[in-house]
Amino acid sequence: MSAIPAWARVGAKVVCVDDSRGDTNHAPGYVKGAVYIISDVWVVGATPACRLTAFPRGDARLNRFRPLITIEDDIATHFRQHLDVREPEGV
Repeated sequence: MSAIPAWARVGAKVVCVDDSRGDTNHAPGYVKGAVYIISDVWVVGATPACRLTAFPRGDARLNRFRPLITIEDDIATHFRQHLDVREPEGV
């Protein structure tokens, strides 16, 4: 089992949820609520990390971000059974 979540893949859009600098002054200036695109993903020890297209030389812990969910994705995922208007088989 990989420590990298299924949504964390190259090209995926993510939203920053933690823009603190933590214990390093070398972290890029992430902005909470801003949308970024993942350009690389790997695991360091047991911690998933990523690189973003906006900061090609900076690395970040993946837990600073969540996947961007669009309204279309949300509807397709959570309301799929209501959107299926086909007649049930055997009717």
